[in-house]
Amino acid sequence: MSASAALLWQQISVELGGHQILDSVSLQVNHGEILALVGPNGAGKSTLLAVACGDVEPTAGRVQLNGRDLGEFTARTAARELAVLLQEQQ
Repeated sequence: MSASAALLWQQISVELGGHQILDSVSLQVNHGEILALVGPNGAGKSTLLAVACGDVEPTAGRVQLNGRDLGEFTARTAARELAVLLQEQQ
């Protein structure tokens, strides 16, 4: 996986309410690519996006945006660089 990726999830794990939602998920999205997350209900698609937005803190792993750890960005700066449009708002 390249450090120059637009968005990079590295070994992301998330546990919510005592349930393992994501377990060591790695994914790279390069500039110019279009990504579709497809899978059954409860597969962790929305959780993976929530981790990328900083809305959900992973229990393990890290997210990089344009080669920088997501935690280095202020909310305002991250919002200028990354947007996610969900099918439904909850």
